[in-house]
Amino acid sequence: MTGLGVERRTASEPAADDATERPRHRWATPAAWVVFALCAAYVLISSATHDFRDEPLAGDTSAHLMQALSVAYDSHSFNFDARDLENWKELGWAAEPVGMFFQRYDRDRYGAAKPYGYSLYAGPFIAVFGPVRGIALANTVLLGLMMAISIALLRTRFRGPVVPLTVGAFFLASYAYMYAFWIHSELFLGLVSLLALAAAARFAQTGKAAWALLGFAVMGFGMSEKAAYLGLFAPIGLVMLWKARSTWLRIAMPLTALAVFAVAVLPYLRYSDWQSFTPYGGDDRLYVQSATPFAGGTTGFASTTFEASSLTTNIRTPVDDKLKAALYTVVGRHTGMLVYLPLALLLIGAAIARFPRADAWGRAALLSVLGYIAFYAVMFPTNYFGGGQSLGNRYFLQMAPAILVLPVLMGVSRRVLLGCSLAGAVLGLALLWPQHMHPRSAHVYIEKTTAVQRLLPVESNQDTAGYFRCEKRSVGDVTVCE
Repeated sequence: MTGLGVERRTASEPAADDATERPRHRWATPAAWVVFALCAAYVLISSATHDFRDEPLAGDTSAHLMQALSVAYDSHSFNFDARDLENWKELGWAAEPVGMFFQRYDRDRYGAAKPYGYSLYAGPFIAVFGPVRGIALANTVLLGLMMAISIALLRTRFRGPVVPLTVGAFFLASYAYMYAFWIHSELFLGLVSLLALAAAARFAQTGKAAWALLGFAVMGFGMSEKAAYLGLFAPIGLVMLWKARSTWLRIAMPLTALAVFAVAVLPYLRYSDWQSFTPYGGDDRLYVQSATPFAGGTTGFASTTFEASSLTTNIRTPVDDKLKAALYTVVGRHTGMLVYLPLALLLIGAAIARFPRADAWGRAALLSVLGYIAFYAVMFPTNYFGGGQSLGNRYFLQMAPAILVLPVLMGVSRRVLLGCSLAGAVLGLALLWPQHMHPRSAHVYIEKTTAVQRLLPVESNQDTAGYFRCEKRSVGDVTVCE
């Protein structure tokens, strides 16, 4: 055993303290897997058959969907033109694309000023199955992959009912699965963060170069999608370089990340400035409340359609506000882990308790997670949760699945993990029950809270519940929120 509680062994070999179960508890394992399978099947079937047109627009839905439609049809590019609007209208969705950010390039051409990874992933699904079924299947695959990878990772160290219970509590008793019903990039980015840290964990367990190269390749792509991932990947990446057994591997790992990063940012090079990579800021970044007013054929918009916009980070925000932002990530009424993903909070707590006894791998994994949370509290104290139209802290969800690496690398015992998972499942169902009652449209009912939830701190920048107080009307087969 290493200081991590991780042995050099294959994924099929259990840890010493998990190799056997007491005879009288043998029934618990198949029972736990059956319950997990039934719950997972219900959620996955629900998301695979969901029609997103029954719900109002939320957050960056317009940008992600418009990009995906452009990839699937038209020019198979991220350029925005009149044909993209026709593709939107052909959806039969009464909602118009609103609140979109565009980036000007080639003088009078425009592309959505958002990372393109999720849209590029969803494009082929749309091309084959159509927009509605394609988006539903694409999101279902993302959720299913995250659960499958999490199971495989946990089984490298744990056996028994703790594995399905942990995965079920994390993904199915929290707000994580609810994002499968909306056109958002959270599950896609969550899969990226999970893959990167899971590969690092397997490298720690086996020392195989393939895992190290895979981990750095995913990290390279992740950083092209989200600059904040640099903070998440840096600690664990540095330990991977330090622990590499050969010089060639130490050289190959960063080169792999750099190569993937370079290829991934190529589409952005068409824009007129590098600020599109962020993709925030710059004189060429424009905001339009509605993309419907369109002029200039396929080459441009009417100049009056746009209002110049720039999103800047106020790093001079008072320290008190940054501390509040960190507090709200933990126990905020509308964004805290305690309500929206309690198992994540419990696992972080268990990892902190083991920090003095962990070695470099475990400590790096924990610092990666805490560093990512701190980044948003410090750099985005007025928008650390992903905007007023998000359920919970969707920026946190983009990293949250990587937290499942902590019990593996920190050497958390099966008993502790079992207790955390049981508590996480109970808290997740009890505190988020109003959203579990209608997960497909949970973001519409963000103002519905439980009695305990109402006792928690109220984050001043996420209490605009009026966003979704609207009257619904039927238009054909579509329910519209106006």
